[in-house]
Amino acid sequence: MKALEVIAKIQSACGAKLQENHVDRIRAGNPETEVTGIVTTFMATVEVIREARRRGANLIVTHEPTYFSHFDKEEWHAGDPVVAAKRKLVDELGMVVWRFHDGMHAVKPDMINVGMALALDWEQYRADDDRWFFTLPQTTVGELAASAAGVCNSSTFRIVGDPSMKCSRVALRVGAHSPESHIRDMLKSNADVIVVGEGPEWISIAWVRDAAALGMGRAMILLGHCPSEEPAMAWCAEWIRGVVPGIPVCFVAAGEPFEKMENP
Repeated sequence: MKALEVIAKIQSACGAKLQENHVDRIRAGNPETEVTGIVTTFMATVEVIREARRRGANLIVTHEPTYFSHFDKEEWHAGDPVVAAKRKLVDELGMVVWRFHDGMHAVKPDMINVGMALALDWEQYRADDDRWFFTLPQTTVGELAASAAGVCNSSTFRIVGDPSMKCSRVALRVGAHSPESHIRDMLKSNADVIVVGEGPEWISIAWVRDAAALGMGRAMILLGHCPSEEPAMAWCAEWIRGVVPGIPVCFVAAGEPFEKMENP
C-alpha cells in the first residue's frame, strides 16, 4: 500500500473535519512510496528518523512539526543548514513523514486526551462525560506528579503550589493549550490541581501560584509538552494497527529534549 493510501485510510477512520489551512500534510518524502512499516511519534527528530529506518519502517506519523515551525513554511527555512541536513537524511533513508495533528485534536473526544487518560489509567475516574476532569482517589500533589511523570517518562516535571497538598479533583490539559483555558478549567471544575504540558509563567502559572499563596488550595503540574503527549502517540500506534492491518506499526519515543543535571 502506498503512503498516500495509508494516510487516506487513517484520515477516513479518524473522520475529523479539517480546516483549509490544516497542518496534516506530508512534510517529506514521496507519497507514492510503498509502505514497509509505520512509526508513530510525538516528533520526527533525527534520532526517531534513524530508529524508524532501523526498524524497517518508511512512513513516520508525527504529531508535531518536522522542520521547526507549526506550518513548516519553506521560506522560513531558507539557508538553514540544520533543515537542509535533516531533509537530506530523510531523502537518503527513503522516508515519508506525515503530520497527524489537527485531525487528532478535531475528533470528539480529542484523541490526544483520550490516549493520555488511558495511559494514566484515569478513564474510570472521568467526571461524567467530560474528558478534561477526573475525580481520583485522594493523594498529594507530589505523589500525583511523580505518578504521572513516571507514565510519561518526564524527568524534568515541575510543580506550582504545595507538593504536600491533598488533592482528588484533577483537570487535564496536555500539550500546549492557552493559559486562559487552564484557569477556566480550574474554575469550572473547582479542581485542586491541573496537569498540563506547558504554559507561560506569567499567566496561568502565576494565577495558580497566587491562588496557593492566598490559601485557596490550588496546584499545577507541568509535565512538558513532549512527555504529556507521547503516551497518546503510543496509543495511536495501536489504533493505526486496526486501520491498516497487515502493515507493521510501532511507536518510537522522541523523548523530552532536556538533560537532567544533578546539583553540584
